[in-house]
Amino acid sequence: MKNNTSQIKVLLFAELSEKYGWDEKYLSLDLIEDKKAKSILKHININVAHQSIIVAINKEISSLEATVKDNDEVAFMPIFTGG
Repeated sequence: MKNNTSQIKVLLFAELSEKYGWDEKYLSLDLIEDKKAKSILKHININVAHQSIIVAINKEISSLEATVKDNDEVAFMPIFTGG
């Protein structure tokens, strides 16, 4: 799915995927105002406390303040705990 606009692949995992009803979407990067991972959450209407979300950009744990680029894969998942 490639066209003339910059795009990113957004993935949701675990409870996020279940709650919002999807696990993969392609978005135009041009729609993300400041190109930050946290702004993607806002754009896709996911309202969660920032401390309860892990973000991975291109399969590497990152920060919600990280900048995304064309063709990046951005995955959001809840913080997993175990015992």
